[in-house]
Amino acid sequence: MDDFLVMGHDEARLVRRTFDNMIRDGKGPEFARAFYDHLFTIAPEVREWFPKDMVEQNRKLVKTLGVLLKNLPEWHDVAGPARALGPQHGPFPIEPRHFEAFVTCLFKAMEDVMGSPLLPDVSIPFRMAFLRIGAEMMRAGRARP
Repeated sequence: MDDFLVMGHDEARLVRRTFDNMIRDGKGPEFARAFYDHLFTIAPEVREWFPKDMVEQNRKLVKTLGVLLKNLPEWHDVAGPARALGPQHGPFPIEPRHFEAFVTCLFKAMEDVMGSPLLPDVSIPFRMAFLRIGAEMMRAGRARP
């Protein structure tokens, strides 16, 4: 694990609570749409990797993030599932810049849905969480044959 991405229990609780509240408020679909809108703007070449109808893909994104964030700060409980996401994207010509775009777009979508800009007490833990997930996905993606 990257030492600079260590998250304490208070920060993890804040991330989980904020994300769960967003979902409870019915903003999950809005978050997913904002994420993919940002992703397809930053990296338009990836649009062809996704279905035309994004409803199911949006649902998967929100569900997967919910599972990953629920296990914070116990990184060993998050790292395995995050690493599994890298090879799942194996058929696509993913480059490190795509993982960077992934992290950037997750954060931008949070700001869009929660109100921009997020205050540092919320933004820093979310950036840490998203960076950790992206870093593990990238590691696993590099390890694929």
